[in-house]
Amino acid sequence: MADYEMFDVTDIDGVMVLRLRVRELDETKLQRLTRELGEVAEEPQRRRFVVDLGEVSFLTSTGIGAMIALQKKVQAGGGVLKLCGLNPDIRSLFTITQVDRLFDIQADADEAVKSFS
Repeated sequence: MADYEMFDVTDIDGVMVLRLRVRELDETKLQRLTRELGEVAEEPQRRRFVVDLGEVSFLTSTGIGAMIALQKKVQAGGGVLKLCGLNPDIRSLFTITQVDRLFDIQADADEAVKSFS
C-alpha cells in the first residue's frame, strides 16, 4: 500500500479507512487530496472505503465536490464509499446542501466499518 501525504490508510476487515490528516482544505491541499484519493479508488482489489473527516474543521463547497467526485469514481468501479467523523458544522453543511442524501454517513470509523457487514 502506498504512503499518502493527506491521509493515513488502514485496512480494517477489508475496508479501506482513509483518515484525513488536515484540518482545513485550501485549494492546494484539496488538489493533492483529490489526486491521492483518486489513486486509492483506482486500486482494483479495493472496493469498500471509509473517509474519516474527524480531523477536518473546515470544508468548502469545492471540498464537498471532491467527496462527490470520489463517490462517483468508487461507484463506477463497483465500490462503496462511506463518510464518518463529520463535525457539527460540516454535517450541517451537508444537510443544508442535501449532499447528505448522496452518502452513507456514520458517526465514526468503527461504526462505518461495522455497517458494511
